[in-house]
Amino acid sequence: ASVALAAQGPIGAAVAARPDGVNRPELLPKEFTTVIDQEKFLTSGERTKMQSDIADLETKTGFKFRLLTQRFPQTPGLAIKDYWGVDDNTIVLVADYFGGSGNLLKFNVGEKVYDKLPPRFWSVLAAKYGNTFFLKEKGEDQSIIQAFRAVRDCLLLDGCKVPPN
Repeated sequence: ASVALAAQGPIGAAVAARPDGVNRPELLPKEFTTVIDQEKFLTSGERTKMQSDIADLETKTGFKFRLLTQRFPQTPGLAIKDYWGVDDNTIVLVADYFGGSGNLLKFNVGEKVYDKLPPRFWSVLAAKYGNTFFLKEKGEDQSIIQAFRAVRDCLLLDGCKVPPN
């Protein structure tokens, strides 16, 4: 199954823009995890809670949420697609400043997710929680956590056009 990538999605878009591509499975953990926090934006307690919340969300909705924090070019890149079994029901949040792009949050969204959370949802979500002002006030951890909670809450409500307030 092919996976549609959001316009701001770094896995396909940023990697595809580079002629050599990035596919570095050696940067992936040996043990499977839904949260790969290379940049240590989350505390160990926040990581554990997020992993638990992600498992609960997947059980309740069938949608997979995955988190990768990185500092490009230190990225597993395309290798995460196989590692996580990325498909049409998968949401990948990549937290990376990409050399000062101004927004920490980038989303890769499976085609079936758009039935519940349309493209505008993702643009508003990134703008709301990934912007410089939010990051300075609340930090990277809250940016990631609040974005996940908005996704979770909307999927549990069977969809939203924009993130809740």
